[in-house]
Order: sequence, then structure tokens, then C-alpha cells
Amino acid sequence: MSTYNKVYRVTLSGGLIGLLGSSSKRALQMRLEEINAKGEEVAILKDDTTNLLQMILYLIILICTLLLWCPAPGYLIISRPIPKVGAQIRPQGGAGAGRQSPAAPKPTAEKRCQKCNAALIPGDAFCGDCGAPVG
Repeated sequence: MSTYNKVYRVTLSGGLIGLLGSSSKRALQMRLEEINAKGEEVAILKDDTTNLLQMILYLIILICTLLLWCPAPGYLIISRPIPKVGAQIRPQGGAGAGRQSPAAPKPTAEKRCQKCNAALIPGDAFCGDCGAPVG
């Protein structure tokens, strides 16, 4: 399993097609389920911002399609592999050879996700089960 973070982009649609045919919540939920199925958890969820040039381009596309469709800003998701408790680090050699990685923090019964009621690990910004923001 890779130990590096990965970045995913959730794209949304604008115009009449985006208004009637797509849901930003559904698009985000589908991407989060895909990430969780790969054995990863969400580390950061950020709005994908646009600059002035992109906004002008989106407006031109919207006009050219007679208000039917244009791309819209979405979300950037940064995920990380879910750490396995008690997993060993396999060093290439040197001073740290043979050491075990520290165990992942255990969930506390005090703090639970407001959306799915899953136990939360202290310091998490997002729920590890459903991806909802904490707090």
C-alpha cells in the first residue's frame, strides 16, 4: 500500500443541466465512497476555487451552450492510506531498523460524528467513515 497522499478532484456542472440533473452532494458522496473503498481516508476537503480567467471562460461556454451547460468549481479531496494498527515499518537499514510504528490513536467514546454517529479519533478534521467535517 502506498504511504503517500493522493489528490482527487470532484467536478460539478453548471447551467440548466447542472441545476436539474446533478447534485453536488451526490457527486461528493460518490467520490468519498470510491476513496473509502480503496482503503483510504479523507485528510483534507477543500473548495476548488477559480480565478477571473476561468470565470470568464465559464461564462463564454455558458453563453455558447445557450445556458444549458458549463463547468463549475468543485472540490479537491486529499486522501491518505488508513494506518493499520501495529504495522511494522520496514526500514532499508540504519539506526531505525526493526522498530515498530506507533499505533494509531484509538477512537474515544466521547466524540462522535454528527452525521453517521461513528467514533472519531482526536485531531481528525473529517469523519473516517462518511467524510463529514468534524465539529
